[in-house]
Amino acid sequence: MPSIEDITQSLVHDQPIRIILAGHAGIGKTSLARNLVKLNAQIKHVELDQLSKKNLKCSISCFDLVKCFGPEISNVDSFVIDVGGGHIFRKKANNKLNLKSIIDFKLRHNIKIILLHASRDVIKARYFKHPDSHSDGFDLDWETWFEVGLPNWKQCCDYEFDVSLS
Repeated sequence: MPSIEDITQSLVHDQPIRIILAGHAGIGKTSLARNLVKLNAQIKHVELDQLSKKNLKCSISCFDLVKCFGPEISNVDSFVIDVGGGHIFRKKANNKLNLKSIIDFKLRHNIKIILLHASRDVIKARYFKHPDSHSDGFDLDWETWFEVGLPNWKQCCDYEFDVSLS
């Protein structure tokens, strides 16, 4: 199984780097993004968790992919977008429309989507280290991820890595 460092090394040589990182909260998206930025200062790290605090179009309740990320990537060649665990695909959302939006955005901006996943036990251990985790929320978050998020991201990802052992 590739480690975050292995994935980072394999990606840093691509130019330009245009990546969306997807995966459950605590899986290592932010660590991978930060490693890429350390290796190449030209890469802009766009973190959805941070954007959603200041831009209504990035909040879960009225998420708009283009209006959220478009301004963040419009003037840079290389970027890595860290989309957060269950922000885009979730229960009671229009996931068909969200999937179409992701695919359209990916094609328009020549983006590669990297899906990081791991076993439930590994994610649970990492989940509680995440600053936004809730002690009573893991089971529901996992169920939503496993039933809704993971299948949808698998439909649009370019690369998929099981990071259970990293």
